[in-house]
Amino acid sequence: MAPAPLPYRDARSIALRSSVGTAEVVSTRIEGPGPERFLLLHGNPGSMLDLAPLFEPLAALGEVVAYDAPGFGRSPPPAAQIEISAEQAVSMLDHLGWSDAVLVGHSHGGGVAQRVARRFPGRVRALVLLGTLGAPTQLSYRLLPLPGVQAVLTAAGRLLPTLPRPIGRRLVRFFMDPNYLPSRATDEEVEDELELLRAQPHVLPHMAQLTEGSPCLLLERDAPEIEAPTLFLHGEHDSIVPPRFAERIHERMRAAGRRSRFVRIERGGHMLAARDPGRCVEAIRELLRDAER
Repeated sequence: MAPAPLPYRDARSIALRSSVGTAEVVSTRIEGPGPERFLLLHGNPGSMLDLAPLFEPLAALGEVVAYDAPGFGRSPPPAAQIEISAEQAVSMLDHLGWSDAVLVGHSHGGGVAQRVARRFPGRVRALVLLGTLGAPTQLSYRLLPLPGVQAVLTAAGRLLPTLPRPIGRRLVRFFMDPNYLPSRATDEEVEDELELLRAQPHVLPHMAQLTEGSPCLLLERDAPEIEAPTLFLHGEHDSIVPPRFAERIHERMRAAGRRSRFVRIERGGHMLAARDPGRCVEAIRELLRDAER
């Protein structure tokens, strides 16, 4: 059996509280010499593997914690909609004993981070949004809630573990590669994703569950109320969430006098942490320097 991917080798299970009960998540923690505290939130679908290239560079600035959201990666179901996910993120801060943290959210995780910043402003030192959900609602989040989609994804999740691995790899690559444009997913990334999906067939229908409640409209409405210094990092070639969707949130924040900056990563795609960790961390360092002024 192949060894577990690095983020899972020292992972542990933690119970997170929310207004609907308790959920178990698998998390990892990397201690560093600096004073900062980073909480990393992955996308939909996704896992903390997507953010793993940021672990060590950010650990040079302080402690780093990431976890698989309920129902994704190696965390058991049920999945949670965006408001409950925000409460779970705050529960993680409570578990860690952190009064606040720099929230780093990718894609749907960026939407969760925005909700934490809006509802629990004292818990967010700064906000870093990588290829974040924006407004209006992106194409995938308009399609996933349609009638019948969740049933199709449930059937696909049950079918995938029964397929020969070469066919499974081709299917996973077909859906993964658009996330990695203008490059492609590596064979290792495809294999890691295939392993997670075969072990957790519920991940696919959970994708649709997370889009319920029009989260993108909620983000647009409340953007002017976000108080934390905010950095939007978006790949110019992002085909999953086009840059203009995140820019709309940024512009609403700026119009309200909030501290927000938007950085467009040249030749970057949706998976910025995986492909451009150096440029991401450089921009995060600059954000934190400015936040001290």
